[in-house]
Amino acid sequence: MAAITLQEFGEDNIDDLIRICSPLDPESGELRTGIAIRREWLMSMFSKYGSIAKIAYIEDDPVAEIMFYPEKADPSVWGGRDYSVYLHCLYNPNKATQRLGVGRSLMDALIKQCTIGTGSCRGCKLIAADGFDTGIGLSLIDFYRRFGFTEISGEDGQALWGGTSMHLVLSQPVQSRPHLPFVSLQEDRGHAVVFYSPACQFSYQFAAKTAHMISETEPELKVNLINRWQQPDEYLKRGARWAIVDGREVTSSPMDGAAFRKEIRKILRKQT
Repeated sequence: MAAITLQEFGEDNIDDLIRICSPLDPESGELRTGIAIRREWLMSMFSKYGSIAKIAYIEDDPVAEIMFYPEKADPSVWGGRDYSVYLHCLYNPNKATQRLGVGRSLMDALIKQCTIGTGSCRGCKLIAADGFDTGIGLSLIDFYRRFGFTEISGEDGQALWGGTSMHLVLSQPVQSRPHLPFVSLQEDRGHAVVFYSPACQFSYQFAAKTAHMISETEPELKVNLINRWQQPDEYLKRGARWAIVDGREVTSSPMDGAAFRKEIRKILRKQT
């Protein structure tokens, strides 16, 4: 079996962390913008908290990552807990390096660091995460369960596009974060707002795609893209919702184009 080595994220291997997710110079201009946004965010986080990621290597090739940071670091999270570490993602995209224990090695290393309480995991009593089922391979929900994570109902997740809130409690007491109700603002009438996160290089690309689909459906509608970390008040005052059209919350995913466009038309009263 190939040897797996782990390295802490730092200035010297930032390109390795980024290219696990995508090429460093992709064809998509929106993805290139997303990479630039994430690169700047990573360096800012590193300067404040030290390493916030671990990179797995096989024969010197970066193959997977786990990224995490103090929950309170995100200004757009309502009721952030000073004892919670947020597990943003665990990503091992290549089939050739799956089922080799790479993900387990990364997760074990994070749990150990949080248990000891060193670096960016200082004071950790809780690891919070959002689990997803992409339909490819083992879902993150099932993967996290293997390490003792349990689903939490009634807590707002931190992921922009949903997911299942999950907790791994390392010591008590811990509390769930309050749920924010959606707030319809008069200032949102007649246009759309789409939020993105600098923590994921695909987030800006996804937001730009969403804006394009909204504009295709209603060309006269102005769409604003907002970095939720840079303008957390704008995100929170709407109830921490990722997309608003004409003052109404969008619940469909652009991944399902037909359902998304149908909802936009319905919001704009173009379809009964």
